[in-house]
Amino acid sequence: MKPKQFVESLARAALLQLERGEELSAVLSGMQNYLTRTHRTALLRFALRALRAQAVGRVRRQTAQLAIARPDEAAKARAESRAYLTRWGAPESTPVEAIIDPTLIGGWRLVWRDRMVDASRRRAVLALYGALRNAARYDHN
Repeated sequence: MKPKQFVESLARAALLQLERGEELSAVLSGMQNYLTRTHRTALLRFALRALRAQAVGRVRRQTAQLAIARPDEAAKARAESRAYLTRWGAPESTPVEAIIDPTLIGGWRLVWRDRMVDASRRRAVLALYGALRNAARYDHN
């Protein structure tokens, strides 16, 4: 197994132990003991970095990101996005992180886990641009 794969597997195992309720100090000392026994202590800092990255990634996947074009659209966007989260089976307690994204032109975009809804005007403008470009490509008059 390559070192990167080994480190990521070790980090996943440590994260599972933490989720089961084991103490952080016990998990980290177990990781250090294992790496010492297998003569791989040089990988400890990479394993810790991988553990942190996986923990942060897991938190991000549990949080829904709502990008809003303008602050005055926030209430409507939150209500509409909550309907999508409910439809996707997200718990009512799912946190929604709202950010202002002026590149959206108008509307909103919701991302939760591996799903996305783009209700922005930017998407509509890009779709129109693509349709016009394709029409111009085939228009030989």
